[in-house]
Amino acid sequence: MNEKSPRLLCAIVVATLATQAAFAQSAQIDSNYTDLSTYLLVGGKALPTALVFPSPATGGNLSVITQVGQNNVATVDVQGAGNSTSQIQSGAFNVSTLAVTGDLNRVATTQIGNSDSVSLTVSGQGDTVSQTQIGVGLSYSLTEIGNGKSISVLQIGAK
Repeated sequence: MNEKSPRLLCAIVVATLATQAAFAQSAQIDSNYTDLSTYLLVGGKALPTALVFPSPATGGNLSVITQVGQNNVATVDVQGAGNSTSQIQSGAFNVSTLAVTGDLNRVATTQIGNSDSVSLTVSGQGDTVSQTQIGVGLSYSLTEIGNGKSISVLQIGAK
């Protein structure tokens, strides 16, 4: 054999091991840890990459609930037309309650952590309300009445 044969064999082994490692990293593993791959790290805090405001069908309403974790509760009551709501919960024992009355309102809540609670009531036309909680035992309540308002709330920490 010439000098190049051992090097070639070594390169093939390394390439094979790298492929197996990449495959193992993409495997679906059931664990108790939160998957943060859909979040951005900003100032040491995990934030959703984008708030989801679904587009309702013409004249209809659309609500989307995404839950990861155990014992999370999300409720929504929507009256009107063209409204969209989004509730994202990642953790355990979070509670999100939305009440929307009017037309063309967009309301979103995101809870990352455990035992967080939010209650949002929106009454009006064309309002946008987004609320994010990152932490443990946080609580927030908001009642918004009016038209064309934009409100964004961020809570970080622990109770």
